Amino acid sequence: MVAGDFFGEIGILNIDGANRRTADVRSVGYSELFSLSKEDVLEGCRDYPEAERKLYEYAQHRLGFEKAKKEAADKMKGAFSTLASIASCLTQPIAAATPTLSPIKETNEKDLIKDNQEDKNEIEQKLFGRSTRKISSK
Repeated sequence: MVAGDFFGEIGILNIDGANRRTADVRSVGYSELFSLSKEDVLEGCRDYPEAERKLYEYAQHRLGFEKAKKEAADKMKGAFSTLASIASCLTQPIAAATPTLSPIKETNEKDLIKDNQEDKNEIEQKLFGRSTRKISSK
């Protein structure tokens, strides 16, 4: 704010039902403040309709600006939440996210021949009802 600025019009004019405080003002140096009661402002608006129109325009502009600031803040909260979720995923230990692999079975030539013979015997049994399996005597 600079010299000649004013505040409090939104609450006095009750624009969009905003009969409340929308801002705080703090001086960083010496300030001279003049205060008007709600009744005095409304009386001035009745006596000077052009000033009332400008006051309403100014208040609506401020409300729009405040609404835009709130919407931007809400979007930033959403973006921050998304980033926090991503960061959480990225900070998990890698070992916890790595699937466990089953050990590889080592196979030698004898096992392959044995498996092949068993498969062959199974097929012959199904097809012909007989087996070429050698019966070993102990």
